[in-house]
Amino acid sequence: MNSQFSKKGLMIALSAGAFALAAPLTLAANVVNIDARSNCGTNPTAANPVEVSLNAGKWLLTPTNPSIDPEANFTAWSAWGDNRSFNAVRFSSMNGVGTLGTGDVFPDAQSAFDAQGNLPVELELTAPDTVKLYSYDNYCSDNSGGISIRIEKIPPLLAAGINLTATVNGNGVDLTLTTSAEPDTALLSILRSEKLENGGTKIKVVCEFHSGGSPYTCTDTVVGDTYRVLETEYDGDIIVYDEVTPK
Repeated sequence: MNSQFSKKGLMIALSAGAFALAAPLTLAANVVNIDARSNCGTNPTAANPVEVSLNAGKWLLTPTNPSIDPEANFTAWSAWGDNRSFNAVRFSSMNGVGTLGTGDVFPDAQSAFDAQGNLPVELELTAPDTVKLYSYDNYCSDNSGGISIRIEKIPPLLAAGINLTATVNGNGVDLTLTTSAEPDTALLSILRSEKLENGGTKIKVVCEFHSGGSPYTCTDTVVGDTYRVLETEYDGDIIVYDEVTPK
């Protein structure tokens, strides 16, 4: 039977291979404050950086200030302890060292903040990582102010146009899965469900496919009660789609 899923799917978090409920792999938006004096140096090791542990996935690092976020402490920072201000902050991740901000000197903190236009930097992590943020300076004791950054998870884009065909063929089932797009999909799995006498449901992975090869085909050696698609995103999120009854 062909089943063109009308729902986006149910997003749940599962531990790998066990299908047991686990803690979500996403974080809510957080504001981090990088003090230009205490979180300062020329490299992430020596700078006493602010460290933020992030899971795999795509993240936005957006400049903010106390007028935008109550959690923010800073608008900009000065390397001289006067009104002259910077809007730049450095961050280190598995991808190397990057800079958020322009790096120019401005007459005051608000001018420095306005010049960067509240523009975010997108950071993509292929595995959990500790991101380190700091002010770049080789003499920090006369600095003042700092930079506040809002860190937000970018929700993954789900696969589109998922269609599963489950056709009984003798003592087995021929399975065909097609998609029209898989922007953030790491793995697609087809699950067999069997109803148990005690009211439970036994679930088994029949076949798995790495993203990028639609259409996907495999054959189950037995006939299950139902089949469904499980999509695993690069950030660890798992989406379970509607059931299909073999015909």
